[in-house]
Amino acid sequence: MKISHIFIIIITVLFLSINTSCKLFNGDDDDNKSKKSDFNGPSEFVDNSSISDAIDESEFNLYFGNNPPSIMGTYKTFGNILHTSSSLSSYIGQSLGSTTFFIFDQTDAGRIKITEQDGDNVAYGTGGYITGDDQYFTLYQEGIQGEEAGLPEGVTLYVSFILSGRKSTFGTIEEAEFLNVTTNVVSTNPDYDYSEGEWYMGAGYMNLQ
Repeated sequence: MKISHIFIIIITVLFLSINTSCKLFNGDDDDNKSKKSDFNGPSEFVDNSSISDAIDESEFNLYFGNNPPSIMGTYKTFGNILHTSSSLSSYIGQSLGSTTFFIFDQTDAGRIKITEQDGDNVAYGTGGYITGDDQYFTLYQEGIQGEEAGLPEGVTLYVSFILSGRKSTFGTIEEAEFLNVTTNVVSTNPDYDYSEGEWYMGAGYMNLQ
């Protein structure tokens, strides 16, 4: 079974996170809670405790700065899963498969948009941002999944996607790293109990089409 990169997450993988425990913050003080969704800027992504934990555990590379390379284009992606949260560990080593990324509307102000197509499925995100310097960059985006993604009625997941890499002189993206983190779960369905904080990280490359 293949896991898609961004927001088209295979539902059986999500079922693995049922009834697992994952804390989002320490203590009960509301001031200690990190924002779970609707991130405004790269800092709100990396300040989220689920995302920061995944970054630390996977040793994911982040590239900061206000001068990222232009990465707009259509890419085919290839890679394998290297690290996951504990309940997804059986997927380590699995191929990420080959999906198509459409990256567009990059601005000098650090905004960007990305969609993913996997067969007939097309996934969109919100809050696209990019940081970096010279050839290295990090892209941040959030997706919302509900019934249209195959989830049960009354279940909505907020999934953050972070992509880091190096834009080569040939236009391909080398040293690519992909991180998916479920940061927020909204459920009115008593039969399902998804956990926040599930994540997986992959690495590979992206060929410009």
